[in-house]
Amino acid sequence: MATRSLPASLLAALSLSLIASTASARPATIADLERIETIGDAQISPDGRDVLYTVTTTDVAADTQRTSIWRVGWEGAAPVRVTRPEDGASAPRWSPDGRWISFIQSQGDSPGQLWLLDRQGGSAPKRATDVDGGVDHYVWSPDSRRLALVRRVETPLRKGADGKQIPEPWVIDRVRFKEDAGDGYLHNRIKPPRIYLYDLQAQTLEPLTAGGEFEEESPSWSPDGDRIAFVSNRQPDWQHSDYGDIFVAPARAGATPTRLTDFPGYEGAPAWSPDGRQIVFAHGSDPQYWMYNQLDLPSVPAAGGPIRRLATALDRDIGDPVFSPDGRTIRFLVSDDLEHVLAQVPAKDGKGEP
Repeated sequence: MATRSLPASLLAALSLSLIASTASARPATIADLERIETIGDAQISPDGRDVLYTVTTTDVAADTQRTSIWRVGWEGAAPVRVTRPEDGASAPRWSPDGRWISFIQSQGDSPGQLWLLDRQGGSAPKRATDVDGGVDHYVWSPDSRRLALVRRVETPLRKGADGKQIPEPWVIDRVRFKEDAGDGYLHNRIKPPRIYLYDLQAQTLEPLTAGGEFEEESPSWSPDGDRIAFVSNRQPDWQHSDYGDIFVAPARAGATPTRLTDFPGYEGAPAWSPDGRQIVFAHGSDPQYWMYNQLDLPSVPAAGGPIRRLATALDRDIGDPVFSPDGRTIRFLVSDDLEHVLAQVPAKDGKGEP
């Protein structure tokens, strides 16, 4: 489940109040803002004893922000830094069996790769992947033996007789040719994001689905680890759309997926019921109303079937839906008056409540 942060204004106010409490009262300055440390992406270990989280600081001299991963005991023991700020680590996760701490880390200008740290100790973090284009996102399988990775395949440059890479011109022949958030130009060597299966023991990396050029994201493993739900834009003119549908595929390389939804607007964040029979997801408005888009909460059988709308009386945005362990309720975030509150609704349908 994705983790949402507090509004930036509230974080700044809280951080400045902490700064002010340890010094004499004075007006805040730009230098104070540069001292703010932002905490996020908290992840509780499977045994409930520890919490991983990120700390982001500002490096004024380098004119950049740096993120490191920390670990703290649930009972409030002294925090321990897992990675250095200069290593640029992010997305900390626990393997379901609790043995591994995983994260994405980039070195220098190279794309981020998946790294693993044995929780049992005795060794430094080791890089698990070395793939062109790096890793954008990942999810552990329930048995901790595999991971579903989201990555953009980048065709490597050719090398000359001297072993040096030969620069090539960027050929841009697609409608969506540029993205923000550091992605930049999407030229001919960069392919759309796809889901890959990484086997931890064999160290193999294979595409979940075969053929075509389309987008895949938001992988979610079924409780038994046999299937993966994900969002994919497989329309013939996929480059003209920012939206995708919910698909399910067997968790094996080259699988043929089954489409569960067919809607022209936004659909995302699929989550499985504990028995593996239902999938809930976030559902948006028709594209013509995107300016006033509001996400609601549907459910669809994992084997395919009619879609049911849940919490239909709720007139607020929802996000990050997840089933309770017993499968009786669905919990989700609700955006209301610049705040995020936790809400739930009976899985059989009903009225959403805080």
